[in-house]
Amino acid sequence: MVDILYLINDILSAISILIIVYAVIAAVIGFIRSEIKREHQASNGLLAIRLPLCSRLLLGVEILIAVNILRTIMSPGYNELIALVSIVAVRTLLSLFIGRESKVLATIAPVPITEKITEQKADIAGNNKSETLKDENEPQNSDATAPEIK
Repeated sequence: MVDILYLINDILSAISILIIVYAVIAAVIGFIRSEIKREHQASNGLLAIRLPLCSRLLLGVEILIAVNILRTIMSPGYNELIALVSIVAVRTLLSLFIGRESKVLATIAPVPITEKITEQKADIAGNNKSETLKDENEPQNSDATAPEIK
């Protein structure tokens, strides 16, 4: 049973490290692309890069906190507990600051996909309203529109 917990612990550690490495690589690639296209000057391209970076880093750090808690449960002791408290405190503060920054970036950074979806919904709603207005103005198949029989 303990061996399985150690295996789970190692797998979760590797996953969190992969998430953090992926976040950094994706941010560097996005930065290079924005530098080549010069997007950062016109549309705050760097803010659009920082938001996913913050989200991914936050996920990786939270998984590492869970790994440290699991590790302390598997081998309890005062030294491990002190190490856990200090690591969790530092990572929690880091998560708190990254979370705040990502909220600020979400309000500042342009989100073209969200704007496009909102515009599409508005267009669809506008088309539906105009169709219902047309339907209401057109006479329905009723006795008033039926041909007269003599």
